[in-house]
Amino acid sequence: KKQFITVIGVDLNESAVKLCQRKNLFVKKQDAAHTKFKNHTFDIVRAQNILEHLSQPEKLLIEAKRILKRDGYLVIHAPTHFSTLYPITNFWDDYTHIRPFTKRGIYRLLTDFNFQIIYFKGYTVGRNPLETVLGKILEKFIPFGWFVIARKI
Repeated sequence: KKQFITVIGVDLNESAVKLCQRKNLFVKKQDAAHTKFKNHTFDIVRAQNILEHLSQPEKLLIEAKRILKRDGYLVIHAPTHFSTLYPITNFWDDYTHIRPFTKRGIYRLLTDFNFQIIYFKGYTVGRNPLETVLGKILEKFIPFGWFVIARKI
Protein backbone atom coordinates (compact mmCIF):
# COMPACT_ATOMS: atom_id res chain seq x y z
CA LYS A 1 0.00 0.00 0.00
CA LYS A 2 1.41 3.37 -0.98
CA GLN A 3 1.33 6.12 1.58
CA PHE A 4 1.71 9.75 0.70
CA ILE A 5 2.98 12.49 2.92
CA THR A 6 1.68 16.01 2.71
CA VAL A 7 3.98 18.64 4.18
CA ILE A 8 2.68 22.11 4.93
CA GLY A 9 4.86 24.89 6.27
CA VAL A 10 3.86 28.08 8.03
CA ASP A 11 5.83 31.26 8.53
CA LEU A 12 5.00 34.85 9.41
CA ASN A 13 7.77 36.24 7.23
CA GLU A 14 6.31 37.08 3.81
CA SER A 15 9.67 36.88 2.03
CA ALA A 16 10.38 33.45 3.57
CA VAL A 17 6.97 32.22 2.43
CA LYS A 18 7.55 33.52 -1.12
CA LEU A 19 11.02 31.96 -1.25
CA CYS A 20 9.58 28.58 -0.27
CA GLN A 21 6.76 28.92 -2.77
CA ARG A 22 9.26 29.68 -5.56
CA LYS A 23 10.88 26.35 -4.65
CA ASN A 24 7.47 24.66 -5.05
CA LEU A 25 7.04 24.11 -1.32
CA PHE A 26 3.56 24.37 0.16
CA VAL A 27 3.91 27.17 2.70
CA LYS A 28 1.25 29.48 4.12
CA LYS A 29 1.72 32.83 5.82
CA GLN A 30 0.36 32.11 9.29
CA ASP A 31 1.31 32.47 12.91
CA ALA A 32 2.38 29.00 14.12
CA ALA A 33 0.75 29.72 17.49
CA HIS A 34 -2.60 30.58 15.85
CA THR A 35 -3.06 28.58 12.65
CA LYS A 36 -6.21 28.21 10.57
CA PHE A 37 -5.96 24.42 10.38
CA LYS A 38 -8.81 22.24 11.60
CA ASN A 39 -8.54 20.33 14.87
CA HIS A 40 -6.74 16.98 14.73
CA THR A 41 -5.33 17.50 11.22
CA PHE A 42 -1.69 16.39 11.49
CA ASP A 43 0.24 13.29 12.53
CA ILE A 44 3.39 15.34 13.12
CA VAL A 45 4.05 18.99 13.90
CA ARG A 46 7.64 20.16 13.61
CA ALA A 47 8.79 23.35 15.30
CA GLN A 48 12.35 23.99 14.21
CA ASN A 49 13.98 27.04 15.76
CA ILE A 50 10.70 28.70 16.66
CA LEU A 51 10.31 28.46 20.45
CA GLU A 52 13.25 30.77 21.16
CA HIS A 53 11.49 33.57 19.24
CA LEU A 54 8.29 33.43 21.28
CA SER A 55 7.56 35.40 24.44
CA GLN A 56 4.87 32.81 25.23
CA PRO A 57 6.05 29.45 23.84
CA GLU A 58 3.18 27.71 25.61
CA LYS A 59 0.82 29.15 22.97
CA LEU A 60 2.64 27.17 20.30
CA LEU A 61 2.25 23.99 22.36
CA ILE A 62 -1.47 24.62 22.83
CA GLU A 63 -1.86 25.10 19.08
CA ALA A 64 0.26 22.03 18.27
CA LYS A 65 -1.90 19.99 20.60
CA ARG A 66 -5.05 21.28 18.91
CA ILE A 67 -3.95 20.47 15.36
CA LEU A 68 -2.27 17.16 16.17
CA LYS A 69 -4.21 13.93 15.79
CA ARG A 70 -4.54 11.66 18.80
CA ASP A 71 -1.10 10.23 19.63
CA GLY A 72 0.46 12.71 17.18
CA TYR A 73 4.07 13.79 17.54
CA LEU A 74 5.63 17.17 18.17
CA VAL A 75 9.22 17.47 16.95
CA ILE A 76 11.20 20.38 18.36
CA HIS A 77 14.60 21.86 17.64
CA ALA A 78 15.49 24.64 20.07
CA PRO A 79 18.74 26.28 21.17
CA THR A 80 20.11 25.43 24.59
CA HIS A 81 21.31 27.88 27.19
CA PHE A 82 24.82 26.76 26.19
CA SER A 83 24.28 28.30 22.75
CA THR A 84 24.98 31.66 24.40
CA LEU A 85 28.59 30.51 24.97
CA TYR A 86 29.43 29.66 21.37
CA PRO A 87 31.58 32.31 19.65
CA ILE A 88 30.24 31.47 16.17
CA THR A 89 26.47 31.67 15.70
CA ASN A 90 26.00 32.81 19.28
CA PHE A 91 22.39 32.74 20.43
CA TRP A 92 22.30 36.49 21.05
CA ASP A 93 23.60 37.32 17.55
CA ASP A 94 19.99 37.03 16.34
CA TYR A 95 18.14 40.04 17.72
CA THR A 96 14.79 38.20 17.35
CA HIS A 97 15.80 35.59 19.94
CA ILE A 98 14.03 35.94 23.27
CA ARG A 99 15.24 32.97 25.30
CA PRO A 100 17.30 29.79 25.05
CA PHE A 101 16.12 26.66 26.86
CA THR A 102 17.66 24.54 29.57
CA LYS A 103 16.97 20.82 29.45
CA ARG A 104 14.74 21.12 32.50
CA GLY A 105 12.94 24.15 31.04
CA ILE A 106 11.98 22.48 27.78
CA TYR A 107 11.10 19.27 29.62
CA ARG A 108 8.75 21.15 31.95
CA LEU A 109 7.23 23.13 29.09
CA LEU A 110 6.33 19.93 27.27
CA THR A 111 5.14 17.92 30.26
CA ASP A 112 3.10 20.85 31.67
CA PHE A 113 1.11 20.76 28.43
CA ASN A 114 0.67 16.98 28.52
CA PHE A 115 3.23 15.87 25.99
CA GLN A 116 5.10 12.64 26.68
CA ILE A 117 8.76 12.95 25.81
CA ILE A 118 9.84 10.07 23.58
CA TYR A 119 13.33 11.24 22.63
CA PHE A 120 15.51 14.04 23.99
CA LYS A 121 19.05 14.74 22.81
CA GLY A 122 21.46 17.64 22.75
CA TYR A 123 23.37 18.27 19.54
CA THR A 124 26.00 20.53 18.06
CA VAL A 125 26.61 20.97 14.35
CA GLY A 126 29.70 22.10 12.50
CA ARG A 127 30.29 23.97 9.28
CA ASN A 128 33.35 21.96 8.36
CA PRO A 129 34.90 18.57 9.29
CA LEU A 130 36.91 19.95 12.23
CA GLU A 131 33.89 21.72 13.74
CA THR A 132 31.79 18.60 13.20
CA VAL A 133 34.24 16.44 15.16
CA LEU A 134 34.57 19.07 17.88
CA GLY A 135 30.76 19.38 17.97
CA LYS A 136 30.38 15.63 18.61
CA ILE A 137 32.54 16.05 21.72
CA LEU A 138 30.93 19.30 22.90
CA GLU A 139 27.35 18.05 22.49
CA LYS A 140 27.91 15.56 25.31
CA PHE A 141 28.61 18.38 27.77
CA ILE A 142 27.45 21.70 26.32
CA PRO A 143 25.10 21.04 23.38
CA PHE A 144 24.15 23.92 21.10
CA GLY A 145 20.59 22.71 20.50
CA TRP A 146 17.95 20.31 21.74
CA PHE A 147 16.23 17.79 19.51
CA VAL A 148 13.03 16.54 21.12
CA ILE A 149 10.26 14.23 20.02
CA ALA A 150 7.14 14.28 22.18
CA ARG A 151 3.80 12.53 21.84
CA LYS A 152 0.45 14.17 22.45
CA ILE A 153 -1.30 12.45 25.38
